[in-house]
Amino acid sequence: MLVRECGVTLQFISLEQLREARDYFGDPRPMSTRRHNNGLEHYWHFWWERLPKGLVRSSRRRRMTKALERALNRFGAPSRP
Repeated sequence: MLVRECGVTLQFISLEQLREARDYFGDPRPMSTRRHNNGLEHYWHFWWERLPKGLVRSSRRRRMTKALERALNRFGAPSRP
């Protein structure tokens, strides 16, 4: 599944990934990047740490949330309760 919004295309392989991204962009507080990663500091990054700069600003965050919600509805997943 591909979702294109704000000049960025995000690719998902499952509805769970799509829901996780929707929840991430729907949360007004960005996640902390300070997490333990089992010593793989230079090799492992969380997906939200690889997002393009500026994509998590409030206006773009709202647009991404709406686009991800549309994608969930299109692929038959129920909306947030």
